[in-house]
Amino acid sequence: MKNSDKGFNCEGVVTLDNPGAGRGQMQLFAGDVRGLPGVSEAILQGHAPMGREHPTAAFVHRYADMKGMHETKVEVEIGDFNFIPFYRMRLIAGGNVRKGENIPPVVINETYARMLGFSDPKDALGNQLLYRENGLWYTICGVVKDYHQTSFHETIRPLIIITWVSDAKSVAIRLGVHGDAAKRLMGELAAKWRSFFRGCRLSPAHFRRRSTGCILRRTEPRCLCNRRR
Repeated sequence: MKNSDKGFNCEGVVTLDNPGAGRGQMQLFAGDVRGLPGVSEAILQGHAPMGREHPTAAFVHRYADMKGMHETKVEVEIGDFNFIPFYRMRLIAGGNVRKGENIPPVVINETYARMLGFSDPKDALGNQLLYRENGLWYTICGVVKDYHQTSFHETIRPLIIITWVSDAKSVAIRLGVHGDAAKRLMGELAAKWRSFFRGCRLSPAHFRRRSTGCILRRTEPRCLCNRRR
């Protein structure tokens, strides 16, 4: 499966996860590591796009004719403005999410667009989705090409990419150096981690180099259905 198409690119990416991070902590950490020499890019995410069970939430679609609504439980991908370009994901309709926290424009995957009844992804653009827990309506601004979320053997599920970045539990870093320089940079990242998250031991589950698979250990899915924002 090494050379199989995942639907995204994670060559040279290091992923650091902290499931116990408080709101906004990973934002501060990401901002700090972006200034390290050798770091090409650093983004906020809920976790790596493939390998773990994504959290789920129920969104309500309001039909364009205003004559009905339909609720669907979907997987949630927390990602900032740079998430899609960082992983070289392909937008097949519309555009990217905007910069900021909890911004109304969202991106959905092909599978979700089809589930909403749109055979042409462009027809999904401008449609609205309600998240009942915060009472906010989100507008579909883009449709991303399907990518694998857990493994190549499992069915791709409906998914929404949304900018709940204060709740991010992971930072993905693309290295711009190799060899000994990369080893030194990894040491600097570990030192930064220790200074930000005292008492949180840096282990392989937190800190992994992703060259091909981007597979993290699997955990039980988290449900966001009762989460208010």
